[in-house]
Order: sequence, then C-alpha cells, then structure tokens
Amino acid sequence: MRRTIVAALPLAIAACAMQGEAPLESVEAIEERAAPPLTLEGSWELLLLDDAEVAPDHTALGKGLRLEADERKLWFPPLCAGKTRDYAIDGGVIALSDPRREGEVTVACAIGMPPRTEQFLAALEQANTVESAPAGTIRLHGGGHVLLLVPREGVGE
Repeated sequence: MRRTIVAALPLAIAACAMQGEAPLESVEAIEERAAPPLTLEGSWELLLLDDAEVAPDHTALGKGLRLEADERKLWFPPLCAGKTRDYAIDGGVIALSDPRREGEVTVACAIGMPPRTEQFLAALEQANTVESAPAGTIRLHGGGHVLLLVPREGVGE
C-alpha cells in the first residue's frame, strides 16, 4: 500500500502544478493590451512620402503641410477653410469621411490654401492603415500612398 502512495505522489504533484499555470501570452498581445488607443489628436506636420524618403523626426518640419486634429476630426488650418474630415481608428484601421452632407453648401473663409493641399487631402482620404512609428510619429498608408505625421509640439509657429 505504501508503495502505491509513493508511486502516485509525483502524479499528484504534477497535477497540482499544472492547475496553477496560465497559458503564456504573446509579447504582442501584452503590448497591445498595455498600449493606449491610437489617436491623431494634436498638431502635426503631414508629409507625403510617395516619392521621397524623409527621416521620421523634426528635421522634416517645413516640408509638408500643417494638420490639426482632435479626437474625431482632422483639418488643414484654418478650420473655416473647410478642408476637414471625420476619422475613426479601430486597431490599426483608419476610416475617414467628409463631415458635410451631400449637396450641403459650406461657407468657407476667404483664404488661400497651400498649393499641395488637394494632393495631400486625396492621399489622406485613401489611407486605411494607421500605425505608431519612431520618434512619436504616426504613419498612414493605403491607396498606394504613404503619409507621415510628425508632431509639432514645442515647435515655434
């Protein structure tokens, strides 16, 4: 009888040890759970990287267009110019939409926009993927375009 108990002891210890172990979680799952949701809120320099490689840091400022955003809307300043889009981010997917209703006439302020605004806006509208990039930048891509948002915090206007 004592021999049976001694033989069964390792099995009992192994069973107890297995009950306390949780399945291992991947590093990606831990990082995703810990990372705050991605937002475009802030003041940015928007760079169109289709034809040129630009370093993802503040040395690129002045080579793109200024872009402002809150938690659900982005625009090329000034806001009254009407170059505005609503956006939503779900994971790594971004969707943009024109906030104006079809046929709605918008009274815009009389201001000239930078020459490449329409080109940047068209590329932005085709973006469908968003991801954090080095140096606090955000990369948007889709429709054959790559855009980089460089933060403007602390930059003299």
